[in-house]
Amino acid sequence: MQTIAAGLTELTEDELKKLLRHIYREELPCPVSADTLACVGFQSRHEWISAALGGLDAAGVKGVLVAVIAERRKAAEATRRELPPRRRDAAVANDEEVPWESVHAGLQRKGLSAATGGQQLATTMFLLKPGQRTDPATAGGEAALTVIEGRPILRMAGRFVHLQPGDYVCIDAGSEYELISPGEAGSRFVVTECTVR
Repeated sequence: MQTIAAGLTELTEDELKKLLRHIYREELPCPVSADTLACVGFQSRHEWISAALGGLDAAGVKGVLVAVIAERRKAAEATRRELPPRRRDAAVANDEEVPWESVHAGLQRKGLSAATGGQQLATTMFLLKPGQRTDPATAGGEAALTVIEGRPILRMAGRFVHLQPGDYVCIDAGSEYELISPGEAGSRFVVTECTVR
């Protein structure tokens, strides 16, 4: 497996998954060739990808890609386990250390401020599944929203704003807003609101 997959070492996990999706959708005929790889966005890397996967049928390509992804995840997990425990300051919370809590209808949230004892800012991470929406909320004080992943739609002040990862939105005090996670992917975002009136 290592010899066959050697040419895939420079691909990111997202790129490996993209190749896998094309195989499952039968958009990438097997055995793969430079031309077919160029058609799905791998023009610059087609030589060593086709060298790694050349001659394999669709089932073989799926098997190699799944194995490479699993091997990477296993290696990443082992690396995480090997790291010594960090000394944490009470004012620091990593979102991976804060558990999700269910709000309703599958909506998940994490109280990040609560985990650090914050008193004047309420910072909450939300996770929306595809097709979910938050309840309408009214910002008590000025609020900020940052999109971590996904492409949610923000309904605010009678208009709909399409957001993407990295977008930051300032929400005026008293504004009503809600977020909708359309399509096939979920959304994760952080809302920070000033609690001091």
